[in-house]
Amino acid sequence: MNKILLSGIVILLCITTAFTQVTVSGEITSNTTWTNNNIYLVDGFVYVEDGATLTIEAGTLIKGVTASKATVIITKTGTIDVQGTQCEPVVFTSDKAAGLRAAGDIGGVIVLGDATINAADVNAGVPGNQAIIEGGVDTPEGDGQYGGTNDADNSGSITYMRIEFGGIAFLPGSEINGLTMGGVGSGTVIENVQVSYGGDDAFEWFGGTVNAKNLVSYRTLDDSFDSDFGHRGKVQFGIELRDPNTADVSGSNGFESDNDATGSTNTPKTQTLFSNMTVVGPKFDGTTVINSNYKRGAHLRRNTEASIQNSIIMGYPEAGLKIEGSNTSDNANSGLLTFKSNILSGNSDDYLCTTCTVGFDIDVWANGNNNTEYTDNTSVSLVDPFDLTGSPDFRPTALSPANFLGTDFTGDYTDAFFTSTTYVGALSSTASQDWTSTWTEFDPQNADYSTAGINYNPTVTGTVSASTCPNTGSIDITPAGGTGSYTYSWSHGPTTQDVSGLAAGSYTVTVTSGACNVVQNFAVTDIVVPKPTGLTVTNPTSCSSVLNWAPVSGAVSYDVRYRLVGGTYSPVVNVGAVTSYTFTGLAASSSYEFSVRSKCATSEKSAYSKKNGNTVVCGVPYGFSITGLGATSATINWTDPCAINNYTVQYRKVGVGAWTTTSATSTSKTLTGLLASTAYQYRVRTNCGGGSSAYSAIGTFTTTPLRLQNNVVVDATILNMFPNPASNNVTIQIEAAGMVNISITNIMGQEVYRMNNFSVEGINEAIVDVTGFESGMYIVTIESNNILVTKELAITK
Repeated sequence: MNKILLSGIVILLCITTAFTQVTVSGEITSNTTWTNNNIYLVDGFVYVEDGATLTIEAGTLIKGVTASKATVIITKTGTIDVQGTQCEPVVFTSDKAAGLRAAGDIGGVIVLGDATINAADVNAGVPGNQAIIEGGVDTPEGDGQYGGTNDADNSGSITYMRIEFGGIAFLPGSEINGLTMGGVGSGTVIENVQVSYGGDDAFEWFGGTVNAKNLVSYRTLDDSFDSDFGHRGKVQFGIELRDPNTADVSGSNGFESDNDATGSTNTPKTQTLFSNMTVVGPKFDGTTVINSNYKRGAHLRRNTEASIQNSIIMGYPEAGLKIEGSNTSDNANSGLLTFKSNILSGNSDDYLCTTCTVGFDIDVWANGNNNTEYTDNTSVSLVDPFDLTGSPDFRPTALSPANFLGTDFTGDYTDAFFTSTTYVGALSSTASQDWTSTWTEFDPQNADYSTAGINYNPTVTGTVSASTCPNTGSIDITPAGGTGSYTYSWSHGPTTQDVSGLAAGSYTVTVTSGACNVVQNFAVTDIVVPKPTGLTVTNPTSCSSVLNWAPVSGAVSYDVRYRLVGGTYSPVVNVGAVTSYTFTGLAASSSYEFSVRSKCATSEKSAYSKKNGNTVVCGVPYGFSITGLGATSATINWTDPCAINNYTVQYRKVGVGAWTTTSATSTSKTLTGLLASTAYQYRVRTNCGGGSSAYSAIGTFTTTPLRLQNNVVVDATILNMFPNPASNNVTIQIEAAGMVNISITNIMGQEVYRMNNFSVEGINEAIVDVTGFESGMYIVTIESNNILVTKELAITK
């Protein structure tokens, strides 16, 4: 029977995301799976028991109800299977909003097993010692009991999990830790677990034989790595980073290890083997102000036989290593407790031994075991181990002594569990080997936990274009998410984002971002070469039209043709890879059918697409200019894109009603027999098979003066005429010699003013009253001795 209580299910919807929030309390007595499309809200103590397995999918988000001491407890009869991954860790955190979270918001995770312990037996009816785990989680049924006889006991596995803002006190000295392991056997897997902002210890082992790798303790209040009651497991690769301002009144240490609470000789003895740990204490440098409750990097006491090798301990105020008690110092002297090939730095005292056996010199003992001490932390040369803003880096630099001082994997450390390293500490210098990458979170206070699913994998969407010609398919992909820039690996070899030139078939791309990746499959189909679409006919003239179409994927060129509707097709023209073509030589005012088809590089052709269009009537000439302007001739020039070569040209003197008509067979016409100093109008039309166009807008030009005196050209000049336009008086500046006549004619050729025999010598001015003139254009003419000079005058009223 499954006695889990679902006290509430809330469906949360937003525009792009839908997820369910499931509240959980009570007991889980049958196999249960928590999925990453939900948010699970743990209310109080949740017990997994009676042979049940709680499976938690990768990327599942779990929150604890604040003040309920939210704790997941795997009893001796239950199993846990946390399936987190580097890119989809499982997260158990506070239910408070970002910025409001604090240590003790939740309890944590407790795993209880059947391995041997040395604590006093509380249940004589069960073989082996039984004890009650700290934290006040026991029940009348004994759900809080741990310990037994099976050192190979398997409580399941916890991989890639973060536990945040846990560690709540039940009673002083009886707290729920971030991850508590009581009597857990060696068949259990604990790897890649981060405890952050814990209100007590980050990791505590109460007896048992469980091993662990890749542990992170971040801003824990009390001890980071605590073992007692006969724990005999192995722990390799662990990291601690402290907040200088926050410590526990009981005294906060990096490591703490006891045989039991009284330091008895009870067996099994506590023999935890720690290796490759990087413990970054609160004293970042000599000026760091720290909480007075901080004590030692490692505190080994009460007859423990725990060992620490190949590790770094930095920045503790009392000592890097403190051994306490004569039985503990005897264990060190006899080799049951080892401390070898470690680096200590920035500690107020490197080694301290209190109430130790007389004659035991801890400094001599430590120096004889390849340990190295530095007064300052910078000498260890880690990249950035003190960053509390979210991005610490615990790797040694290339020149760090951690790379060169040597390690010790002898004796008990030859066990197959240990990975032999050449470097001291939790990490190598190689970024790609940084096991903290991606899944850890060093700013959980501000992490966004508003939606279900913790996923750092990139996502990929793609657009597939079918292979319309042989090897012309393509796949264009768009990545999103991830933890950095993207790299690409296609199943057929390319490493580009998009691929083209594909035959029909299946293709797989692996997109990698940081340490995470996604694999996406795409299928390219093979279809008949499609004919062009989106046909339009534009820019029709009397002799041409433009056919436009959309590009066809895979086509390397296009064939076009045309015909009069109902007529015979023109020869086919291959126009290359363009998507428009101008048909020329067409008849005016006619209906045409235009056709285009796609063509592959291998000569496969599509069917034709067709579009009808009409040419227009003859186009009106445009773009006029006058060249070769003389006293008796002028050349009219114009533009006609169709070059019909059949035009009618008309011209006349300004003010004369009748037009003189002539023809032209090119886009220019020279008019002769004109009068000097005379304004002319002109217009041109096009003649074609379908009729004639309208005439162009009327243009004007004025022939030049005919200036002869005794058959010799002489000069007479209207230097200036102002104002122009004029409304009352106009002043005419004249440069000449002798008598001149001044006349003014309107646009109809009617003379409206004349002054005869105006005497000029050099430069003179004549002032003419134009008050009575109507608004319009006028021609001012100066005549003298066969000299004729004209200039236009505008009258405005």
